[in-house]
Amino acid sequence: MRQIFRGGVFRLFFMGFNFGVGLLIAALAGPATFGILSLMIVNAAVIHIIIGFGTDAALVYHGSDDQFNKHKSFSIAFFTGMVQVALFLVLAAAYYTISGKLVLSGKQGNGFFFIEFLYFTGIVFTEKYTSLFYARHQQSFCNKVLSIVAAVFFLMLVSLYFFDPPGHIKPIVFFCSMITIQSLVLAIAFHGKNRVGFSSLNRNDLRSFLHFSFLVFVTNAIQFLAYRVDFWFIGYFGQISDIGIYAQAVRLAQLLWIIPNILAAVLIPAIVAAQKGFDALGLVRLIRVLNIVNLIILVGLIGVSCTLYFYFIPDYASGLPSLLLMLPGYLSFSITLLLAAFFSAKRRLLVNFYGSLLCFLVIITADFLLIPRWGIQGAAVSNTIAYGLATIFNIFMFSRIAGIPVKNLFMVRTSDIQQLKKIQY
Repeated sequence: MRQIFRGGVFRLFFMGFNFGVGLLIAALAGPATFGILSLMIVNAAVIHIIIGFGTDAALVYHGSDDQFNKHKSFSIAFFTGMVQVALFLVLAAAYYTISGKLVLSGKQGNGFFFIEFLYFTGIVFTEKYTSLFYARHQQSFCNKVLSIVAAVFFLMLVSLYFFDPPGHIKPIVFFCSMITIQSLVLAIAFHGKNRVGFSSLNRNDLRSFLHFSFLVFVTNAIQFLAYRVDFWFIGYFGQISDIGIYAQAVRLAQLLWIIPNILAAVLIPAIVAAQKGFDALGLVRLIRVLNIVNLIILVGLIGVSCTLYFYFIPDYASGLPSLLLMLPGYLSFSITLLLAAFFSAKRRLLVNFYGSLLCFLVIITADFLLIPRWGIQGAAVSNTIAYGLATIFNIFMFSRIAGIPVKNLFMVRTSDIQQLKKIQY
C-alpha cells in the first residue's frame, strides 16, 4: 500500500502541475486559440490510439507478470514507437497534400508541421516509457520524474505570465515543447535506472502480445471517441471558441478522475502480478472509500471552479453551466475507471469493450440530438447520460463476475481504510 501511496502522490503532483499549465495557457491564449490547441490534443490522441494498436496497455500487462523480460519489453516499445511516428508522418503528409491543412491543428500551410511532429513524437514515447516503468513496478520513480518536469514548466509559465509582455509567449508552441522535452527526460531516466538492450521475439511472444493489444485497441478507440466526439460536434455546429470554452469545462470536470486514474494505473500491474489484497473485495473497499473522497472533492471543485471562472478566466465563464451539468456523469464514471482496470487485469476485455460501445452509442446519439439546439450545454448533458449508463452496466457486470451484491459498492464500512492499509504492494 505504501508503494501505491507514494506513486499516487507523485502522480497527483504531476497531474496538478499539468492542470496548472493548462489553466495558464487557457488564460494566455483566449478561447479561440485554446480551442485550436484542444482540437490538436484530441486529434493527436485519436491518431495515437489508432496507430498505437493498444501496445502501451499490452506492455504493462505482459511486463507485469514476467511474460516478457525487460529487454523484450523495451524492444517492442521502441519498435512500435518508431512505427507510430513513421505512420504519423505518412498520414500528416497525405492529409496536407489533399487538404492543404495540418492534420492535428487544421491550420492552413505547413508552418506548424515540425511543431506537430515533435508534439506527436513526445506523446508516443512518453506513453511508451511510462508503460515500461509501470511494467517493472517503478511507477513511483516514473511519476516523480514526470512531476519534476511538469513543475519546471509550470514555474516557467508562471514567470512568463507575470513578467513577460502580453502576447510574447506562443501557447501552442510552449505546450508542444513541454510534451517533447518530457518524453526525452523520461527516456533518460528509464535508461539510467534500467540497463536494457534489444532482444529478439519469437512467434508466441508476438501472438500473445498482439492478441491482447488488439482487444485493448478496439476498446480504447471506442471509449476515446465517446470521450471526445462531442468536440467535433461542437466544432461542426458552433465556433472554435465554443470548443475552447467547453474544453476548459471538461478539464475542470476531469479533476474528479485524478485519483481514480492514479489508482487504475497501479491496479493493473498489481492485480496481474497477484499482489496480496488486490482481489475483488479489496477493490470494493477501495471504491467505497473513493466514493466518499470524490463527494468531498466535488464540493470543493464547484467552489474552486466558480472562483476561477469569475476572477481568473472570465472569458470562459459561459462554460460554468456546462460544467455543472456534466459533473454528475464524471462523478459516476470514476467507479467505471477502477472497474475497467479490474476487468483488464483479469483479461475480461470484452466487458470493457461492451461498456465502451454502450457509452459511445449513447453519447453520439445524444450529441446529435442535443448539441445542434443547446450547444455546449447539450454536450454536457450527453456526457452525464452516457457516463451514467456505462457505469450502471459496469457495476452490474462486476457484480455478476465477482459474485458481490451491487449495494456493497456503496455501503461504507468503518473497517475499509484499515483493511486497505494491509494491502502489500
